[in-house]
Amino acid sequence: MILITGSSGLLGHSLKQLFIKDKIKSVKFLDSTICDLRDIQNVDDLFYEYQPSCIIHLAAKVGGVYE
Repeated sequence: MILITGSSGLLGHSLKQLFIKDKIKSVKFLDSTICDLRDIQNVDDLFYEYQPSCIIHLAAKVGGVYE
């Protein structure tokens, strides 16, 4: 299982589209509506539930292109 954070941001959204296009199933996309990564209990619960073997961390608090 690959876990990708920040899937609603510029890089995360693009990566998500690539995974969908290539029909890769063993991936979980996260954004702030699914899990607040600032809360350690949420993160612990998330890792327990999905048990990822790889994490691509793209979540960030930025001004970004969208704002």
